[in-house]
Parts: sequence; C-alpha cells; structure tokens
Amino acid sequence: MAHAHPAPQPSDQASLHVAVPHVIVVGGGWSGLAAALELTTLGAAVTLLERARALGGRARALAEEDSDASGRFRLDNGQHILLGAYRTCLDLMRRVGISPETALLRLPLQIRYADGFALAAIPGGRPWHLFAGLWQASGIPLGERLRLVRKLAVTAMGGWHCHHDLTVAQWLARESTLAVERIWQPLCVSALNTPIEEASAQVFVNVLRDALLSGPGSSDMLVPRVDFGTLFAEPAARWLDRHHSHVLTAKPVRELIPDASGWTAVTSAGAYRGDGVVLATSPRAANRLLHEIPLSDPDSLGVRDALCSQLAALAYAPITTVYLPDPGIRLPHPMLALRCNPSAGAFGQFLFDRGQLSGPATAADDGYWAVVISVADDAAQLPRADLAAAVCRQVAQELGDMMPAGELATRLQAGKALVITEKQATFRSRPSVCRPGTATGIPGLVLAGDYIAGPYPATLEGAVQSGLQAARTLWAQLAGR
Repeated sequence: MAHAHPAPQPSDQASLHVAVPHVIVVGGGWSGLAAALELTTLGAAVTLLERARALGGRARALAEEDSDASGRFRLDNGQHILLGAYRTCLDLMRRVGISPETALLRLPLQIRYADGFALAAIPGGRPWHLFAGLWQASGIPLGERLRLVRKLAVTAMGGWHCHHDLTVAQWLARESTLAVERIWQPLCVSALNTPIEEASAQVFVNVLRDALLSGPGSSDMLVPRVDFGTLFAEPAARWLDRHHSHVLTAKPVRELIPDASGWTAVTSAGAYRGDGVVLATSPRAANRLLHEIPLSDPDSLGVRDALCSQLAALAYAPITTVYLPDPGIRLPHPMLALRCNPSAGAFGQFLFDRGQLSGPATAADDGYWAVVISVADDAAQLPRADLAAAVCRQVAQELGDMMPAGELATRLQAGKALVITEKQATFRSRPSVCRPGTATGIPGLVLAGDYIAGPYPATLEGAVQSGLQAARTLWAQLAGR
C-alpha cells in the first residue's frame, strides 16, 4: 500500500531535524506498525519501509491472486487467534478505528473434540470461571478434573514461578497421559509453537497467569471475523497517512548507515534519511542488517557483535494452515481440537469452521475450513498435495459421527486445498533462549519484534508491546540529544 506522496527526502531534513525528529521504521509487521503509531503520536515524522507489497508481516492478508477467487473475502497467511488478555493489541485496533467487539468473535477458553471430550471456561476470564467450567466438562473423569484444578492452584500458590530451566514436559511430569495429550499439549503448542519437550515452562505459565488473572474476558479466545489486513495493518497505514507519516511498501532496506547526525536507510529505490531507526524485521533480517552496519567505534562493534550472536542463536518453528473449501456442513462449534499424531499421518491440531465466524452460514460455498498445524516440522516436509490429502483423511475420521468418512472426504476436496506454511513463523520458546531488549547500545537504533525479551512467547501481543517500547526508548534518546 504505497501512498501517493513521497517520504521526506534528504533536502527536507534540515527543518525537521530541530523541531520534528524524523524516524525510519524498517518493517511493516505488527511491531513496526505499533512503533510507527506510537512515534507519530509522540510527535515524530515517520517513514515506514516494508519489503513486501502487503503489510502485516507474519499476520497478514494474502495477495488477491492467492486468496478466494470469488473476491468476497481474503484469506490470511495462517489462521490466528488472540487472547482477551492481549490488551495492547486491542487498544491499538481501537486507536486506528477498528472495533474489536465487532471484528473479533469472542469465545470462552475451550478445547472441544468431535468425540465429546470438552473443556470450556464459563465466560468471565477469572480462575474460578475455568474451575467452574471443569465441573461441566464432558468426557473428562472427575479425578482428571480434580488434578487439573490442583495443578493450577499449586502453580498460583507458588506465585506463577517455575525454575528457569524447566520444560513444560517436566512441569507436567506427574500429570496423566490423557490430560497432557488432550489439554496441556494442545494449549502449549498453540501458545508457544514449541513442543512440550523443549518449551519453557515459565513462559507457558506466564500465558496461563495473564489469561486467568488479567480481568474479565482475559482468557477468552478471539478469532478474527475479517482478514488481517482489514483487522489492523491497513487501518494503521491509513491512520499514519492522516497524521502525516508515510508507509511505503515494496521497499526492502539493503543497508543502514549511521553518521554524526542520524541514519540513512538504503533501498533499491533510493535512500531515506532519519534521526533514528526502529529495526522491526524478522530476527534473521535484523541480524543481516546489523552485521553490515559500518561501525568503527570498538565499543559499538562489541555491542553489535554480541547482539548478532543472540539473534543468530534463535531457532525457529514453522506453522502450516490448510484451507479446505467449505464442505457444506456446519461444525457444532466454530473451532474443534483434533487428535494430533504425526507418526500416524494425523498432523492437524485445530479445525476452524470459518463460515461461522461472521454469523450463521447456510450456503454450501460460504467460506473455508482451516486446519492449523503448529510446530509443523513433519508436515512441512511433505508435498502440499500429500499434506492436504492427509489432513482431509484426518478430519473425515474425526468427524465420523457427523457424516460417513468417505462422503466427507470427498466433500472436503483435497485437490482444491490451499496449503500455506510460514517456515520461520516463531522462535522456539525454550528455557535457555536469550532474547535481546529493544535498546541495542548503538545510538539512534532500537529493535522491535515478537522475539524481544518479555513475558510472552512469539505472539502478536509481544510484537506490539515491543513496538511501543522501542518507540518510547528511541524517543527518549532523540529528546536527550
């Protein structure tokens, strides 16, 4: 979404440098957009440079040619869920004119399987709402429910703290196989995109704590009713445009060059000058740009090299979403959990009936079903056609009580599936991971992204929080000059 008027060029900077700081934001994902919004609000003139043609980063709407051919709506690069505890995301949506109450479908925290196994919190978002939901759970023996209550209660009494080296699997060592496979493991991989055998117990507990203790509705699951471009990225770009900042797409930054008075961001289309830079790219792209910054000061070189080592040490996990043409039946709920067993060819973890997201649907082709595969290491190795066929078989078997598996498999039309894999969707949230802060130690340069140090794993909430923090850190640096 490149706007018609150009960004400020070097000749414009003399007047801006004294009265209005000019900041370059590199990256148009949620963290970069959050940083641009905050800096503009604080009084800076911002030029945001995004390498892709679409804004949103790893939470974006697909290009029209890759989405629904009918043109009625756009698909996203993956099916996403937010939590009610993600207040910063919701506040930013409101800031740019989006109502979360209408743009998001709010569901109580739940894990429901087609075979009747179901756990759903009573709406409200406090611990006792989840505990109350346990007593109404189906398919879960009473002893299992008591164990779940005890696990959460003991964790709460311990101040929601775990040993920093503890994995989720170790944290769950005394829990039953049923609870781990049907409840804890799906929650962990959906929240952290990291297998329980290597996922940080403390980060997982942080998510549970905030979901249960951040006020009414904090544990609710928020499923977008609209595509991600409509949900935030495009309204944010329009807001920035109205407030005299600039959003330029298809402008990959090749080099960042510091000098005595600021920074220059070099692209194939030209150079952009700024007093400071927010580097809001993926960790790998940030590492490359940082490594190539020409620095002569030994202290800055040491800081840069240590930061690059941190970024290079991050490991990544993929997420795959398989979009299936609506088979013409409605699921009993907008979202169902699937029994995941990759060794048996069952890769899917959650199934979304997107036809229900905007209200009751009756048309046979009213949308798509979306099957989400977190930590998709095995699934991503398969050819797309083979993975789509495997997912269709899995869904047909899981929903056997609704329709004969053979008939449903035919209706799901594996040949028309759209398979999307984000190969580096998130960093792996391991106990040993060392995440950098927003401040780089290099004057006028800060970082933003969902990998920045904080209580959350790689989430949209972590991304926007880092963007706001980066903006405030840089603004304080510029004000202190």
